[in-house]
Amino acid sequence: MKRSDTGKTFLDFDDINKILPNDFKLDAERHSRGVYRAANGNLISISNSRLYDKGALSWYYVYADRYFDLGVKYMIFTIGLCGIVVVPMDQIQNYKKGCYWKQGLRIGEKRYRFDIYKKENGYRFVNCSQVHQKYLDITPYFIPFN
Repeated sequence: MKRSDTGKTFLDFDDINKILPNDFKLDAERHSRGVYRAANGNLISISNSRLYDKGALSWYYVYADRYFDLGVKYMIFTIGLCGIVVVPMDQIQNYKKGCYWKQGLRIGEKRYRFDIYKKENGYRFVNCSQVHQKYLDITPYFIPFN
C-alpha cells in the first residue's frame, strides 16, 4: 500500500514526529545514526520497516546493545503506514535475550532480529528463532497513523 500524497510505503521522520506526544517530539538533528533527542531530553532510536505480505507483518535488525550503551531510552518501530510502537529500552533489553542475531558492522557486535506480528486486537514481537515460544505484547505501545 502506498500513500497517495507521497507514494511512500512507510512513515518518514515528519510523519513519526506528527503522531508522537509532545514530550517525545524529536529534534531533526541526529544524535547518532538512527538516534534522535526527544523534547523531554531522552534519546530515541527509530527503526523503519515496510509491511510484508507473508509471515511477519514487519521485521527489523536492531543494534540493541549499541543503543543501550548510547543511553537510548526508547525505540520506535514503524509498522508500514499503520503507525508506530514506542517501546521502552528496558523491555527491549529483556526481550532480546535468546533472539536470533547476525554479526554487526563491528567485530562482536550483534544485530538482533525482531519480527512484528498482528494479533487479534493488537501487535506483538515474536522471537523468530523461537516462534510461538517467546512474545512481547507491544499493543500498549502502539500509536496509530491517521
